[in-house]
Amino acid sequence: MRQNIKLLMIAIVIIALLATIGAYIALTPQYETIDVNGYKLEVPKSDVNITSVNDNFKIYDDKKDNITIKSYAINNVNESNYTGALEITEQLNSDKGQNCTYNNITLRNDSGNYTYFDVNDYQIIEITSNNLDSITHLVKSINKTEIKPQGNVTINLKNITNDTSNDTDSQTYTQTKKTTAKKTTSSNTKASSSSKSKYTDDEVYDVVIPGTGGKTTKARRTGLTEYGNRYEEVGTGKAIYV
Repeated sequence: MRQNIKLLMIAIVIIALLATIGAYIALTPQYETIDVNGYKLEVPKSDVNITSVNDNFKIYDDKKDNITIKSYAINNVNESNYTGALEITEQLNSDKGQNCTYNNITLRNDSGNYTYFDVNDYQIIEITSNNLDSITHLVKSINKTEIKPQGNVTINLKNITNDTSNDTDSQTYTQTKKTTAKKTTSSNTKASSSSKSKYTDDEVYDVVIPGTGGKTTKARRTGLTEYGNRYEEVGTGKAIYV
């Protein structure tokens, strides 16, 4: 009888231990490592995949865990679409929110949405979450391999970061200079300046096409978007962001 009681007690202890271990596993976040443009970091396990907008611009968007990662890196020097870099740096240079420090990590706090930035010459990352513990875990897990592009590199991401914080005019960014779009006037009759907005269809600019080594085209400015200054090429209507 005593032997049976001992066996029963041992069984109860084992079951309790297994239940405790199971609860711990269930309640403890499980992570997996992803690589976004040379940034290896731990994210909660999920079926979310990295979206490649193009060779250089990558997005990881985990809506369940409220984690968004955007990264632009010069993997392909021939990629002419820099809108991803402009999108990230526009957010970086925004005056929204205030810097804060949590768990020794510097973040920007915009009404409970926290953002972390890292940038060097050829790669940049933006991590956003409304969960402080999640974003600090992500940041502390970062293992970065620097991108070293081969070929004629015509863009420097640090230059974009610095220039967009001080200059809102249309511009193309290179390692050595920035070129401002030059205005030319069409032959259409203009209304008086007091009766129209600053940017109208009859204002045509010589716009430098990103990634073409300085090649220009005639385009009309349609305004400022989240991707930068937007122009439409005369004749084709093709959108150009600079």
